[in-house]
Amino acid sequence: MIRLTHIFLLFLWLSSALSQIDSEDTTDVEIEKLVEQTTDEEDSQLLDAFETEPKIIQKNIWSLPSVAVRSRIRQKLQTSHGYNEGKYLGSPVVSYQRIKLSQGKNISGGLLVEKDAGERKFNDYTNYFIRIQNLGFIKSVVIGDYVIEAGQGLVMWRGYDFTKGANIKAGSLRKGRDLMPHLSADEVGFLRGFATLLNWRRFTGLIFYSNKNLSASVDSLGNVTSFYSGYYRTNSEIAKRENLNEKVFGARTTYELYKEFKFGLTWAVSSYSKQIKAAGNNFFSNYGFDYTLKMNRINLYGEVAANSKMELSGVSVLSISPNAFVDVVALYRNYSPNYFNRFANPFGESFGGSNEEGFFIGLELKLFRGIKLIGYSDKFVFPKSKELNFSKRGNEYFSQFEYKINKNLFVTLRYKNKSSDDFQKNLDEMNREIRIIDQTVRSNYRINVDYDLSKFVRLRWRFEYRTVNSNLTKATEIGRMLLQDLSIRSKKRWTLNFRISYFKSDSYYSGISQYENDLRGVLSIPLLYGQGIKWYVLLKYQIINSLDFSLKYSYLIREDVRKIGSGWDELPANVDNRIGLQLDVRL
Repeated sequence: MIRLTHIFLLFLWLSSALSQIDSEDTTDVEIEKLVEQTTDEEDSQLLDAFETEPKIIQKNIWSLPSVAVRSRIRQKLQTSHGYNEGKYLGSPVVSYQRIKLSQGKNISGGLLVEKDAGERKFNDYTNYFIRIQNLGFIKSVVIGDYVIEAGQGLVMWRGYDFTKGANIKAGSLRKGRDLMPHLSADEVGFLRGFATLLNWRRFTGLIFYSNKNLSASVDSLGNVTSFYSGYYRTNSEIAKRENLNEKVFGARTTYELYKEFKFGLTWAVSSYSKQIKAAGNNFFSNYGFDYTLKMNRINLYGEVAANSKMELSGVSVLSISPNAFVDVVALYRNYSPNYFNRFANPFGESFGGSNEEGFFIGLELKLFRGIKLIGYSDKFVFPKSKELNFSKRGNEYFSQFEYKINKNLFVTLRYKNKSSDDFQKNLDEMNREIRIIDQTVRSNYRINVDYDLSKFVRLRWRFEYRTVNSNLTKATEIGRMLLQDLSIRSKKRWTLNFRISYFKSDSYYSGISQYENDLRGVLSIPLLYGQGIKWYVLLKYQIINSLDFSLKYSYLIREDVRKIGSGWDELPANVDNRIGLQLDVRL
């Protein structure tokens, strides 16, 4: 703590000394910073909430409705073992079909039908909503699918969000939008029913009700061991479909005492048709109190939540911006091991706002023209462990140096170190397999160079190096990756992205993730491991002002294996190539 305090005071002193120095914006890389702060899953739903697509033109209520249609198909061009053996019941095509409509400024709706590879039905997953806004004191009414973003996420939040990364505020500081319609490929973290948001002077009120079926894994006693959000390709996977009913109802109110001070109360009750094994119950009540206090350059955010047994969880955030060149974020969280809420998604190392205590501090400093330093430290502990009678601990450090040398050349240096207690398999003196607790240390080093040849051509080089060390076994794994990007865009109609990556790692655990450009609305951060080469080309073309066409083709070859994948997902060779097509229509 003393070291962090010294660093904090040093940064404040430097900022005051540099308060007259101008700095250049580096927003050209902010989008990539944000999307890298999600997960390593290839198709996260985060972009469905934040994607930067052209908005529907709002027409007069008496005119024809505005319409936006998105049609997307993707497919692996190699056939995996599950299809050849008839295990997967559907086709390998991934289909995503979505339509959004608006009538005037206050009426809108949407419908999404989607299927994953191996699923049988074209509409294996369906998502829909109707929203009416601005009816006097009724600010919004949503019928169908929606999400609630309340406080800092301890009682109600969407099922996905940013994590720790180069944008220190993105994951740590929540600014909820209360009620939002849900039109996304996320099949679990939303509510289905109706909700209304009311506004009267300084008061805001929200009432909601949801009734939907979930998919879950159930043990022999009929208890839910886990919620299931995967594929429905095989008979065993289909058997899990919608075998659990969930009812949720509740309310939220906020009061703005002054423009600088706002607080809210959230209440939610959930009931399930089967008992949740981890919680030992099928009925849950959760209550939350959240606050926002803004004092010029100092802001305070926080939330305290409890369940019916008065198990408390809380998070408090302090944000300080003494001038335009310094941002500081400090966050303390303490989540009870017995706090259960399926819709909780606050800041944390683990999901759900349960069984975690930690302190996070992040700093961002603009030193001189074009130079920025970013860093954070996060120490965390999981007080209760199912396998052990003592807690598990960890810490994470991140630092990034950005230098915009001139308007064409931008350099980034990054270092990240994370150590945590993990379970490892080992052999005892009698050659029996045992599980031991060991501390694993993961370190990442990155050098990134962006160079603009002209207004229409950009080059990127990146080298990344990763080590994974085990303290007890002394085992060390290494991963490396080198990539080259070429981006070309015309003045109006089209853009072309090409990337080739060379990678080599000792195993999956020392593989390296990389953010890829993709079809609009698709977030790809694949993990490259083993040894091989991956390249892709992405073409986006505006045929006319209201019609966009996109195509992506990727090719992966692994030189260290004869076949890629395992089990039913095993491919016939060491090549994995994929194609995706998308049309966006706006009327």
